[in-house]
Formats: sequence, C-alpha cells, structure tokens
Amino acid sequence: MGDLRLIPKARPRGRKRCCSSLWITALLLACAFAVPAYPRDEGRTGVVQATLLPVPNTENEGNDPADFGPAEPETVLHEFILLPGWVKKREFDQLRRWLLEQGFEIRRALGPRPWQTYPSVKFSGTVAQIERAFHVTVMRGPGSFHRCYTVFDSLRMPARFAPNGESYVEGFSFNEDGRPGLKTHCGAYQ
Repeated sequence: MGDLRLIPKARPRGRKRCCSSLWITALLLACAFAVPAYPRDEGRTGVVQATLLPVPNTENEGNDPADFGPAEPETVLHEFILLPGWVKKREFDQLRRWLLEQGFEIRRALGPRPWQTYPSVKFSGTVAQIERAFHVTVMRGPGSFHRCYTVFDSLRMPARFAPNGESYVEGFSFNEDGRPGLKTHCGAYQ
C-alpha cells in the first residue's frame, strides 16, 4: 500500500493553538479539583474549617448537664490560659493573634522569655464569642450554682496549636480569671 502519512491541517493565521476556550475550561477544572479538601465542620453544611482538636481537662464531668441551662450570650467571662514551658514565641504569637481574631479582649499576655518557664494569656469575651471560638455550649448553673458557668464538652481549638501532630491540644491549662469564668466543676460555694 501507499505511504499514508498524516498531513497536519493548516490552521488559520489569527488563532493560537494553546488559547482555545476548551483548553482554558479544561485547565480551570483541573485546578479546581487540585485544591486540597479540608474537613467540614460537623453540623454546618458548606462551612469549611481547619481541623479542630479537643483541649483536655476543660469539660465539666462532675455535674449533671440536666441541672444546667444555656448561659446568656452577652455575659462576659474572664479566662486565663497557662501555657506549657515548651511554647516558643512564634506559637505564643499565633495563639494571641487567634484570640484577637475571635474578638476576645486580651488583658494581659506574658510571652515566653528566658528563665520564665510558663507563658500565659488573660482574656475576656462574651459567652457567644467563647461558644463560637471554642465550639462548645456554655451552660449556667441553677439555684446555688447560678454564678457557675461551665461546658460539658472539651473546648476545641485549631490543630496548629497541638505539638508534633498530636490528636489533642496538649499542655494548655484553662482557668477562670476572676468572676464569672468557666469552671470544670460547680460546687455549692460559687
């Protein structure tokens, strides 16, 4: 048989080969599917957030949640975070910035310094801000516990605050800094 070579078609002079609308559409679709997927916040459809990890020892395990009611969203709570000695300046600054981004007022921030082993942050915010930032429901005690504010789930924070890829935020010690503040147990004398 004869020589069957494919002869390229002559293309019109004014068009460029790489810029066809089909090519651009394919490229845009490829880029859209190349964006990494992040876990979705449970309970909210369509809200994409960074992975949240629990902060141990922040939930109330000693009281019955049925005895408590929701706290008023406008109530201001005063909190204190004592950080572990291994927290470096960059990590401390990230935490401070994150608290400010959540709308909290930082009253005092003692960053890591040589020979000062425990950095700390004192901050204030409304119940609504705490619920939004830490993904919990703040509850208020009834009767003799009426001044006690607590949560029955662990506070949750972005995974970037967990050291070495742990599955929880290690070493952050939360306490109330004045009244009212979150407590991990509500006793008779509040």
